Order: sequence, then structure tokens, then C-alpha cells
Amino acid sequence: GKKTWNKKSTIPKGPPPTAPTDLAEQILRILLQYPLLARELNVEHKRLILASAKKRSDKAMHLMEDLIQQCEAMPPNVGFAVFQEQLEKTALAKSYAILRERIMSTELTEDVAKEDFEGTIKKLEQLDLKDQMTEIAARISSGQAEDVDKALYRQLMAKLK
Repeated sequence: GKKTWNKKSTIPKGPPPTAPTDLAEQILRILLQYPLLARELNVEHKRLILASAKKRSDKAMHLMEDLIQQCEAMPPNVGFAVFQEQLEKTALAKSYAILRERIMSTELTEDVAKEDFEGTIKKLEQLDLKDQMTEIAARISSGQAEDVDKALYRQLMAKLK
């Protein structure tokens, strides 16, 4: 007799990874390949990126801080190989080597990297807005909100749209 296949969907065990972690990793991977993108970051974007890395771990934050500094220290026209050599001389060389292995499996073109990078920063901004809104909502529901809070909440809502 013929066996009928029942396609069962596999349910992953354990909780799904949280977005901020993935976003921090995403940024590390992109900057490792395209250090120039770090030069375009403003103070607020850097804050968001470092905060997302910190949510992951102190080690991730330390790595992110270092990588951004390394990127900023590089001359503008530096190639991938030269940048990787530079990273090998740093205190965090082992961590960079691990990241480098991970990115080798996925080739990123500069256009895609730039798009991913900007998209990731947008997601971080949205998560940050939602965090702020959650804090305000908590104050509103506990009756501790001021008119300023309500106005700010409306502004944040408008930004999220």
C-alpha cells in the first residue's frame, strides 16, 4: 500500500528570539562588511543601536561600541580585507572572527546592506517609540500622567503611523 504523507508543521521549542537581539546582530554583521555606514549614524541612531546591543548582553554592547569606533577610525575608501586586518589587531579580535564566519555564508551587496541597515534603524526607532508609549500608558492608567504625557503620547502615535 501507498503511504500517505501527513505534513506536520514543526513547532520550534522554546520562546522565539526577540527582535532587538536580532537587530543588534544584523547591525554588527552589516558594519563588519560595510564600515562606511557607521559614519552616517547620528547620535540618536548610535544610542538606539547601543541600547539594542545592551538588551542582548554587556558583551554585545561592548563589541558594538568598539565596532562603531573602528568603523569611524577607518579611511573612507578602505576595502573589506584591510578593515578585517585592522579588526584582527584589536582586543576583540576573537569576537570579530566569529562574526566574520557568520557573515561569510551570506553575501551582502552594498545596496542590500544599506537598505537592511536603514530598515533595522527604523525598527529600532519604532521599538523605542513603543517603549516610550508603554511607559506613558502606564502613567496614564495609574492616574499619574500629566497633560504633557498625553500630548507626547499623541506625538508618538503620529510618528508610529
